[in-house]
Amino acid sequence: MLDGSFLPRNRRLWAGLIPLVLFGAALVGGLITPRAYFGNSLYWLSLFWFSVVGAVLIGNTNRTSRVPRFASIGLTLFIAFLVLQPPTAQWASMILYGFVGLFIGFGLRIGSFLYVETKWMYCDYCKRDYWHMKRNGVWECQRATHSVIHG
Repeated sequence: MLDGSFLPRNRRLWAGLIPLVLFGAALVGGLITPRAYFGNSLYWLSLFWFSVVGAVLIGNTNRTSRVPRFASIGLTLFIAFLVLQPPTAQWASMILYGFVGLFIGFGLRIGSFLYVETKWMYCDYCKRDYWHMKRNGVWECQRATHSVIHG
């Protein structure tokens, strides 16, 4: 039976696989994109726009923010609108292929969060190792909202 003992103590290593999977999905998306789209600025603009949406709006780490929820709803409606376009609308197809930018942007945001904004360290209050995020100059355990003063 799997009891979790095969997981490393530092789960940052496992969480580090998330950006890799997202970048892999973007690579696959790039491989199936029609080559003619690479020469069109609309494709690159949509790739950039989806990257910004993935990194800034959906990748928002503020716990009280509703921006990720509203961004997801708006993005879903936008994608549905594009999918419902007639097959002759090549512009809609180009924008849809630019959707891989969402994986790139979200992967960059998750990677930044994991390796720049947080630490994996021991929490004296929880009595275990856990994620800590620096807020207002103090490292705060993410399992609960108590502050831990570490350098």
